[in-house]
Amino acid sequence: MQALMKLSLKKVSVFALSALLFTSLQANAQNPEAKNEIEPQTELVLKSISERYEKLRSWRAKFSSTNTSVALGTSRLSNGEFIFDFPNRFRFSLNGPSEISDFVSNGTEGWYARYPKGRKSPALVQHFKDVSKLELDKYLILLKGLPTVNAQSKAELLRTFKLSSNVNEKHIELILEPRRSDNLTRVKLVFDQNKEYPEAAQLEDALGGETLIKIIEAQKANKVKAEEFAPKFPKGSQIEEF
Repeated sequence: MQALMKLSLKKVSVFALSALLFTSLQANAQNPEAKNEIEPQTELVLKSISERYEKLRSWRAKFSSTNTSVALGTSRLSNGEFIFDFPNRFRFSLNGPSEISDFVSNGTEGWYARYPKGRKSPALVQHFKDVSKLELDKYLILLKGLPTVNAQSKAELLRTFKLSSNVNEKHIELILEPRRSDNLTRVKLVFDQNKEYPEAAQLEDALGGETLIKIIEAQKANKVKAEEFAPKFPKGSQIEEF
């Protein structure tokens, strides 16, 4: 109860990945199973997340990413960094050791590039001429956050996800579970009670895989240059058009 009182007296936000969420709210807008009910504690957590992201908007961070496969019994660690320029430009990079890749969008186009032999060697690139067709909203929760809480946005969110939360003296957590079958089965967003930026995001998929992203350091991104979202690839790179 003391933690809940603390939560109600301050802005508490919760991280939203990606790592990274892929089902649009519109796609599930007609779900008859949705309930417009939410626990008081979760309502406070949701409101706090929305307010923090509204304040944060554009930001950059360094992070670690651990991908665990229960089916294969493997675990892969990569370090990375991202920059998000509100409302829809981003660069999400993994710098090894397990994977070296970039996912970049200027808000209209998108590029996913993998570097099997390092960044100085030819890349394998997928170019998406219309990134809106990828339905990236769920995966961008980590970077973009949740929409400003009002009656309409909350109803749409609850049509898409079952929401729950955990609160203690140090952390708040928001758990999102898609109401319909999806590759992504559960997302947990974690914030330190006393910090502006998210601390971690945990994503689980239908095959039993889990991705844990831990933020190492973060800061606001002011006056972001367009060049950040205009990737250049080494000579000899293979580019596949979509």
